[in-house]
Amino acid sequence: MTPNESNQFRILLMCSYLPRECGIATYSFDLRQSLVEKFGANCQVDICALENSHDQYAYPNEVKYILKVDNKRAYPKLAKELNALQDYDAILIAHEFGLFGGAYGSDLLLFLETNQTPVILNFHTVLPNPEKARYDFVNQLIAFSSAVVCMTNASATLLMKDYQCPQAKCEVIAHGTALVAHRNQQQLKKSLNLDNKLVLTTFGLLSRGKSIETALHALVNIKANFPTCCYVILGKTHPEVAKSEGESYRNSLIALTAALDLNENVRFVDAFVENQLLQDYLQATDLYLFTSNDPNQAVSGTFAYAMACGCPIVATAIPQAKDALGDAGIVVDFNNSIQMAEAIQQVLQDEFLRSEMQQAAVQKSKPSAWPNVALQYMRLFEKNNPQQKKVKHSTLPKYNLNHLKKCTTSIGLLQFCKAEQPLLASGYTLDDNARALIALIEYYAIHPEYGMLKNISIHFGFIERMQLASGRFINYLDFMENPTTQNSNENLDDANGRAIWALGTMASLHHMFDPTYLKKVQQMIDKSLDMLSNIDSPRANAFAIKGLVKFSKVVSDPRILDLIATMGKKLEALYIFHRNDEHHWFEPKLTYANALLPEALLLVSKITANQNQQAIANQSFTYLLKLLFEDDEFQVISNRTWYEPGKEMARDGQQPIDVSYTILALSTFYEYTKLKSYLIKMKTAFDWYLGKNCLNQIVYNPISGGCQDGLEANGVNINQGAESSVTYLMARNRMEFHFQMNSPNIPFKNIQPSKNLNYDPFRTLQAPQSASAQR
Repeated sequence: MTPNESNQFRILLMCSYLPRECGIATYSFDLRQSLVEKFGANCQVDICALENSHDQYAYPNEVKYILKVDNKRAYPKLAKELNALQDYDAILIAHEFGLFGGAYGSDLLLFLETNQTPVILNFHTVLPNPEKARYDFVNQLIAFSSAVVCMTNASATLLMKDYQCPQAKCEVIAHGTALVAHRNQQQLKKSLNLDNKLVLTTFGLLSRGKSIETALHALVNIKANFPTCCYVILGKTHPEVAKSEGESYRNSLIALTAALDLNENVRFVDAFVENQLLQDYLQATDLYLFTSNDPNQAVSGTFAYAMACGCPIVATAIPQAKDALGDAGIVVDFNNSIQMAEAIQQVLQDEFLRSEMQQAAVQKSKPSAWPNVALQYMRLFEKNNPQQKKVKHSTLPKYNLNHLKKCTTSIGLLQFCKAEQPLLASGYTLDDNARALIALIEYYAIHPEYGMLKNISIHFGFIERMQLASGRFINYLDFMENPTTQNSNENLDDANGRAIWALGTMASLHHMFDPTYLKKVQQMIDKSLDMLSNIDSPRANAFAIKGLVKFSKVVSDPRILDLIATMGKKLEALYIFHRNDEHHWFEPKLTYANALLPEALLLVSKITANQNQQAIANQSFTYLLKLLFEDDEFQVISNRTWYEPGKEMARDGQQPIDVSYTILALSTFYEYTKLKSYLIKMKTAFDWYLGKNCLNQIVYNPISGGCQDGLEANGVNINQGAESSVTYLMARNRMEFHFQMNSPNIPFKNIQPSKNLNYDPFRTLQAPQSASAQR
């Protein structure tokens, strides 16, 4: 078997590459990294670095080949070597007209004429109105390619119109944007010695094509109204420019700055800046300025990076700006400092407008986040692969609890976020803190990290303070720690069921903590039994069943077993009442947290040995799975329309919580049946978070550690609230348990804690105090 017949996708990127300092090298590095991180062992990505004969770079290990682009004989020689080895499923070539030798870079044809591996060509620039020689050359490139990629719709239209590229060959995959963990702007300004300033920024390798002088002339008018403004010009001179003209362009900008009396308002940072410092500067930026004097420049990585960092932008009218900017900024004419000054003035004087632009920039950058771009490229590789290989699943992201920690105060987990920023005014809910307790305890069972005990203690303490003397729980607490009117105006049965689920989970893992904690759980559950016996909500009963079943395995109490049996009968009765030949379900329509119902009934049947209940659990779960899984893709019941038999399922309004509950139910059914089909469906469902969904966009952000709030009609809801982020962690724990741990079929309750844990988070808990006392 030759290497490229394995199940692993093997890709060769032919491009300039770091440590060479140029935009394509940075782009190619980011693209490779995103493919490897997203698909792991399913994907090998090697590099053929492009350089001139006089260049000598210390490349990283992924560079397997070097093509000296000024040596014509090197092109066919490389192609013959690759043909003999047959190592790759596809070659992705980064194309820029000056990147290869010969007129227009025509020496590339010497490689393509000999090469036998499928080629995908990525056009970084498409020039309009081509002369015949350029037209003929580009058509030859297209003919040798299985597919061509453009980074903007405008470039794709140009390629099809001016170069007659077949539409079936042409794909649009946007320039990738970084996923950034957003930080406090004022703190960043202070750290960069920019505090109390309105910060404007431009970054990138300097050359005359950047047209920085346009922004400097505009700044003269801005300074009069905003004397504390500071324009940061970030980046060293482009190495190729430095070779030909030294630092003459930078020196001319420094001289112009002095001539315009802007020395106090301009800061030059002469460096090829590392990513973290670059992100710090961009997130400290009030307005990003993108200037260019080249209307044929299709895309800019600097523009994309600025959007990802949430920068409002004033940009000259390159195709990328016209395609992607929208409400995130203002487009101005080339070399027009008056228009630029007016646009800058408009943004700087309106703080609300800046805030709206920041939100729009983050929202618009999400579809082109590098993991989404990697997914699009993999689909393109699959589409153009003669062996019809498919990468079925993404690799599991590493754990990242930073977002949940950021959203947790000494009181509990805050309810909502605006993008990644916790909203203190949203207050707290029992729902979120109960789920957080479950997620963190199960995480702690897998990764017994000492620092996690503080958060576990906070969430347990929150549940404890929300229980009334009657045994019932309230759900809502405002940021001043006062119960809200929602506690009286809403049905809180589901919240009460979730609290019992959380307490039962703690009981099931009581050996990880001091014994006094189990006594507290017993007292709280005992106090709630009368309340629980009067609950009729199917989901409230199901949540409670999950907790009570766990509790019953630790504490022997006939009342608990009787209550479980009673709740199971309620679910059974609902199914019998609503079921018909086409609709095997507990209610007339499917709404939210659907997988919870058959899962809970299965758990009851294992205690009651009721075969009819077990049959109902299997029938209803099979019915649900047929609706949720189609063509190896998972879709969620829309919270906009729900699902009624015979009606088409809506594609928008998909919530992460339902993905999580489906994964938890699949895990439970697998534990009892050992059917591997449930494990396969768990992977498919989890891939929904990672971009295998109706929008082909990631929902989980591995950089922030937060999960976005769902799929809407026109995009991902970028807010990363408590419900989404906590339920993602619940699902991630279950994936770790089944697919990553050494003994994947051991139930959670048998996972042993670290022997060195002697910290008792519950001994420090105190009775609830008044708001003023706790502050």
